Amino acid sequence: VAHFSPNVPAVDVFLKAPGEANAVGNRALSNVTFPQDSGFLAVPAGTYDASVALAGSLNGVLNLNGAALARGSSTSVFAIGLLNGSGAQALRLAAFADDRAPVAGQAKLRVIHLSPDAPAVDVVTLNGGAIASRPVTNLAFGSATTAPLTLPPGSYTLGVTATGGSTVVASQSVTLAAGDVLTIAAVGCLATTGACAGGQAFQFRALNDR
Repeated sequence: VAHFSPNVPAVDVFLKAPGEANAVGNRALSNVTFPQDSGFLAVPAGTYDASVALAGSLNGVLNLNGAALARGSSTSVFAIGLLNGSGAQALRLAAFADDRAPVAGQAKLRVIHLSPDAPAVDVVTLNGGAIASRPVTNLAFGSATTAPLTLPPGSYTLGVTATGGSTVVASQSVTLAAGDVLTIAAVGCLATTGACAGGQAFQFRALNDR
């Protein structure tokens, strides 16, 4: 579970049986702030409701009901969008099925676009500040790469541009080892005006999926 909504204050997260009310006993996480993530929580297989409330409250403001979690499966649940956002920028919980199996001799990456005021983007690799390759193209807000990227072990600088563009708006250096499984999430606001007023700044988050 991760808090990736850039203008929402700290929250509590509840994981509960379907139809059950939020309660202290089913509070799974407390006082989660942007851009914190919990790592993977081990829970019995079954069907769950997830709910998010402002920290210290039991009043759910975001809900994801009827999530079926099979034995041996992994799911990432991210709070995305904007407080008082509408349309594509509406505040919501988004669930992504995880593929955590390593690839022998390679590192495996999934890229997710969770920056609510950014257009569709390309993810590029950089060499000396210049774009060396463009492994991900036209990734829209709320979307993940449909197939993971596999890269040889080594150090990389990843950047993001508007689709087809040459201006890198943010970059992140990562060192990858054989067997690594990572999710790289683009989060935060490109602008701190308009719908994103008061929001946290654009950044990359690297999540360890192992």
